[in-house]
Amino acid sequence: MRTKNILRQGLSLLTAFGLMAAQLIQPASTAYAADVAYVMEPDKTAITAEEIAQGDVTVHVTLRIENNPGLASILLTFGVPDGFTFANGAYSDPYCFGNGSVSSAGATTTFNSGAKKLLWNSGQNGGVENDLVYDASLPFAEFDVIVPQGTPEGIYPVSFVTEPILAGTDANGNPLYTSTAATYRIENKTSIVEVTPTYRGFTITVGDPVVRGDVNMDGIVDGVDAQQILKAYSNALVGAEYGLTEQQIRNADVDASGVINSLDGVFVLRFYAAQLVGQGTTWEDILAK
Repeated sequence: MRTKNILRQGLSLLTAFGLMAAQLIQPASTAYAADVAYVMEPDKTAITAEEIAQGDVTVHVTLRIENNPGLASILLTFGVPDGFTFANGAYSDPYCFGNGSVSSAGATTTFNSGAKKLLWNSGQNGGVENDLVYDASLPFAEFDVIVPQGTPEGIYPVSFVTEPILAGTDANGNPLYTSTAATYRIENKTSIVEVTPTYRGFTITVGDPVVRGDVNMDGIVDGVDAQQILKAYSNALVGAEYGLTEQQIRNADVDASGVINSLDGVFVLRFYAAQLVGQGTTWEDILAK
């Protein structure tokens, strides 16, 4: 009977905190679910303390395009942490569009590693009639991210830069910005329409850092992490494993009590709520309450 009561209490907590998390999590937009998505796929996401102490570590990344609606032009800019090197940017051979255009007229395929910028133009812009063959099994492009020797333990994001970059000023001193991300597709082979894509980067974990609350290790602490904590807690209530990796367990034990329980979920939700309203509350503030 006591076991049933504990289980019932645990499930009630799980339901309650699930509702709290649902209120805090911003709903995912599905408006562009069928539109193009750019996805980075690294060959590794974890670097040990021993590896980084011995020298630089290279992470090779392939770029894939999902849900291609018939692209005509692509502009992408990539972001890496300070001190990291972005190198060897190139289109995969062969890549998903072959050489980009049946007709070379107007076709552009450049990948500037120094600027961390990719520009691809099929030659279809302006209504040029040609046929593109897209093979989703092939990567579109690839590059290397070089993590320097001695990089401190931590979780480092590799991302797509989607905000405009200040490029200078005009003759009147007004700021000039460069585009960082743009995608266009052909519409009936005559007009170009802009597509709103989604972007999926990744994180590189160096060493074994404990990042409080970041259970899914995506570089942010939010309601999704609270849900994972509560799921792990419900597993423990019925005598099962948490269902998390060792690193995730360390991150989930927010109050360093040695166990994962509902209180860890509460702390994560408080921390997330404070960030949402711009309070900038620290973990020390949260744990002191």
